[in-house]
Amino acid sequence: MAKLPSPDVSKTMQHELWSCKLQYQAFHFYKTYLTTHRRDPHWKALIFTAYGNFLRHLYSFYEAGITRMNADLLKKQGKKETDAINHLLNEEVRKLIRNRKLASDSPLVEFVEPIKGLDENNVDEEFGKHLCQIRHSFSHADPRRSTDNFVSLSSFYKKYHNYAHLLFESILFSWDSPNGLSNPEIDKFADIVSVVK
Repeated sequence: MAKLPSPDVSKTMQHELWSCKLQYQAFHFYKTYLTTHRRDPHWKALIFTAYGNFLRHLYSFYEAGITRMNADLLKKQGKKETDAINHLLNEEVRKLIRNRKLASDSPLVEFVEPIKGLDENNVDEEFGKHLCQIRHSFSHADPRRSTDNFVSLSSFYKKYHNYAHLLFESILFSWDSPNGLSNPEIDKFADIVSVVK
């Protein structure tokens, strides 16, 4: 049986989820606004940044969970740890697609529809790697973000958005909690910056 993340890691993962959710909500807000302001570079930059940061936090959440729950498996893989994490991310997408299809086919489960165009047997093997690249490019001042040598945010969105949404939806179902942000470090920081001088 896989071990659960330690309480400290769980708090960090909860914060990653909260940050991920915040960026996803911002992305959808900016997306709505952008429909009437397509030429405004400010809004274009906001939607670009929100979506990139959504993916950054999504990858970080899964990386933490995979690393903590599969530490022994990652060592046995014989691959570089990042490659093994990316492979397990692809497997998670396959599992989620398979479960969604099984649920939608069941007469016992209501209101679950399969996601059109997704097939567990056709999950692109580059998904995990490309999500990792996006995460790195939005975590660092990486000049590859603006070149053809790296997956672009536009091509990622066109090719993989359904996968990212499925991963996000899955963690919301099992991890989203109003108590998730009760973190002593967050409280301590808020106390320090809220002092009026």
